[in-house]
Amino acid sequence: MMGILGIILIGATAVMAAAAVLYVVFESLGYVRPGLKVPTLKIMKLQRDAPAYESHGTSLTFKSPVTVLLAQEGGRDVIKTGYFVAIPDGYCGVLCLRTESYKDADGRPHEKVGSSAVFLPPHFEGQIEVEIWNKSFDEPAGMNKGLPLVDLHLVPIPDTLRVVDKL
Repeated sequence: MMGILGIILIGATAVMAAAAVLYVVFESLGYVRPGLKVPTLKIMKLQRDAPAYESHGTSLTFKSPVTVLLAQEGGRDVIKTGYFVAIPDGYCGVLCLRTESYKDADGRPHEKVGSSAVFLPPHFEGQIEVEIWNKSFDEPAGMNKGLPLVDLHLVPIPDTLRVVDKL
């Protein structure tokens, strides 16, 4: 019985040693990117009165620093969150508008508020700004200060891209 346990223990140790050697080899060839496990997003508050952001894993929710009122018939505005960010190496940023905070004149959710898709490339450094517009020609839309405005999601970028000519 002890002989069998010894053989299993020696086999498990050999497998772990082989895995460690493979990891070192693949890391030296650039196939392993340990930096993707915990990205470091640099962020700086630019405006003293900017509302605090919320962190959710690899995303941040920025809140509106101002009360927003979008006129009907395609009213537009650019809102600065009051935060400067630096996207870490190996990641890109994607900004997604939070439309649930917008209300119409009667206080109902206003679903016709839009924003262009915003992509922040690797090594982006700058202030987070959101361009929004009212897609409704019937009623204005608004949002109070301190409500969720936009989410910043960090998306890992692979080292290589494999392209095939047939599906």
